[in-house]
Amino acid sequence: MKRVKALVSLLLCAALMAPASSTAFAAADYTEQPQQAFQLTTLPSAATSVLQKVLTAPSAAQAKTSGETAESAKEKEEILEEQEAAAAGKLPPQMGWSTWNFFREKINEEKAMDAAKALVNTNLNDHGYVYFNLDDCWQSNMRDENGRMQFDLTGFPSGPDFIKQINALDPENPLKVGLYSSSGELTCEDLPGAAGNEELDAQTFAEWGVEYLKYDYCHVVDMGPDIGYTSYTKAPDVDYITVAKAGTPEGEQLQAEDAILEGNASVVKGGGCYGTGYVTGLSANGGSITFKKTVDEPGRCGSRGT
Repeated sequence: MKRVKALVSLLLCAALMAPASSTAFAAADYTEQPQQAFQLTTLPSAATSVLQKVLTAPSAAQAKTSGETAESAKEKEEILEEQEAAAAGKLPPQMGWSTWNFFREKINEEKAMDAAKALVNTNLNDHGYVYFNLDDCWQSNMRDENGRMQFDLTGFPSGPDFIKQINALDPENPLKVGLYSSSGELTCEDLPGAAGNEELDAQTFAEWGVEYLKYDYCHVVDMGPDIGYTSYTKAPDVDYITVAKAGTPEGEQLQAEDAILEGNASVVKGGGCYGTGYVTGLSANGGSITFKKTVDEPGRCGSRGT
């Protein structure tokens, strides 16, 4: 028994003193695998389906170290080819980014452009994230003289040209700009909705180059004869308006409770965004609210109500 133990000890010692073998080189090759995996994980996990198109079958050495045989690698490649053939001719999922998810109602041209550039600079648009949607508050609080929707004059001084600027960020794989609207008279943020102007808005958006529409269901009323839609004249409550020179992202807030009120217009104390109150009683032309503001220089100004 002692001779056996001595023989085992001798073999172990010889093994430790032996030069690197082919097994050692295989282990060295394997240590590079985590680096390759890291390069793949820098792309979004949601782009996995895109990555499948560029992944190729592993080499024999890689298959050996990962425990995958050449036969199983070939089987995986055939499955991918079948999936690609089945998906041919079908529309891809609508992937992209919406301003509401981060900025909510506080958006302007500068913030939106920075976010669009991020999609392009990270190459997400090359992996299917092509829709860039401007959510509620991209629009002015009033239509133009022809009844058409228009961009908020203070936050988006470029107007419809802003859409072309977004498209130009990557001419080879341009982003597809989307806009927000509501089927009611007002949007969820009490800005002009599409009710009664659906066809005109569709023509306007098409002329601008809009390629996606998020259509909300805020401030929708029953258009049946029992309600009398034509006589529906409910006006929103007013918390404040912001007045700024066109092209200036931020302006001065004028609180509604400090405005000139007439008729049924009255202040409800303790409400609104800041708890200072808001004005109600403007429905059916029963009341009015007038803001007075002296500006430093003449020019085009816009306002946004909340």
